Amino acid sequence: MKKISIILPIFNEENNLKNVFDQLIAMKSKIKSVEFEIIAIDDGSTDQSLQILQNYRIKIIHHSIQRGYGAALKTGIKNAKFDNIATLDADGTYPPTELLKLLKFYNKDLIIGVRRTYFSLIRHFFNKFLAIFASFIFCKWISDLNSGMRIFKKSILNRLNYFKWTDGFSFSTTMTLSVLTRNFSIKTVPIYCQSRCEKSKVKIVRLGMTILKMIFHYFKRKYKPL
Repeated sequence: MKKISIILPIFNEENNLKNVFDQLIAMKSKIKSVEFEIIAIDDGSTDQSLQILQNYRIKIIHHSIQRGYGAALKTGIKNAKFDNIATLDADGTYPPTELLKLLKFYNKDLIIGVRRTYFSLIRHFFNKFLAIFASFIFCKWISDLNSGMRIFKKSILNRLNYFKWTDGFSFSTTMTLSVLTRNFSIKTVPIYCQSRCEKSKVKIVRLGMTILKMIFHYFKRKYKPL
């Protein structure tokens, strides 16, 4: 039987949590061939997110203060009991059932859900530009560097010292670039995504510049002379 831990980092998502977790629990109950563990990391929410999470029979870990998207994922990875881990944003942009498309490639080191739809032209431009640029310099096609829906192996991330990575939004990009640098197996799978109800918490231009610097950093690391 396949075993997988699903990690959801959460900060002030009271308007989206019920829909996301109702879908996730329904999916879990229908799929008998996979043993799921669901871990919600409340990253210091100041709204009713934590109270809503307590209505579900899931593992809940609470940060007393906001530590960041990457920090929440680190906490979830550290506390996951299975080697195969899925990440899913709790803002409703990724329908939980899209994870089923990724599960078909369970044996890969990193499986990235590639977003087929975007709801912001500037976000679409930055994401595609950075993905094309990284693909060019690493000589491997990666069409989405920082998708929040992905499946990876905890054992691989331990070898990559993930606990030293950023605590911010670029954690997922760091993972992709690190895996590329070490030549582990990667599979990209097209998925559907949808717009969130509220304004995104991501500062896209600032994040784009951070990712561009990271691409150059990992490129130098990969081709550094021995």
